[in-house]
Amino acid sequence: MTTLKARLRFQPSSSVSPSAIRGHYLSQMLALALFTGLVIAWVAYDIHSRIRQAGQMTLAQINALPAPAAGLPTGLSPSDSSSLALVKYVKGHMDNPASFVHIKTDYEDHYPDYYLVTMTYGEGNDQGKVVTRHIEAKMDTDGDLMQVTAYW
Repeated sequence: MTTLKARLRFQPSSSVSPSAIRGHYLSQMLALALFTGLVIAWVAYDIHSRIRQAGQMTLAQINALPAPAAGLPTGLSPSDSSSLALVKYVKGHMDNPASFVHIKTDYEDHYPDYYLVTMTYGEGNDQGKVVTRHIEAKMDTDGDLMQVTAYW
């Protein structure tokens, strides 16, 4: 056993140059890096194929899915795409509803349950300056207000 270890152990001699040792070391490192890359690629392919197989559905399962919503709830303002119900709610809770200025409304579809609507608007304060506010609410597909979830 000790003779085998002695044979496997690298014994530099005066005939071996440092550049040869460096080349041998670099070739071993390159082989290790190549092997590691192949293992990583194989694992990634295996994970990808398992996800793809788990996501495959039969044609009958696809046809049984409910149809997606049209994209936006009904009851939107034709001029700025704001939600009429949400604007009515906000104006009803303002001190000065005439100072309301719609800035932007974003819709996030949580089909088939509700839409999450985030509206940014301006509101006049006591000094006559416009303060930017935000409100987030859940709305059904008919455009009716279900619940105000956040206000900042």
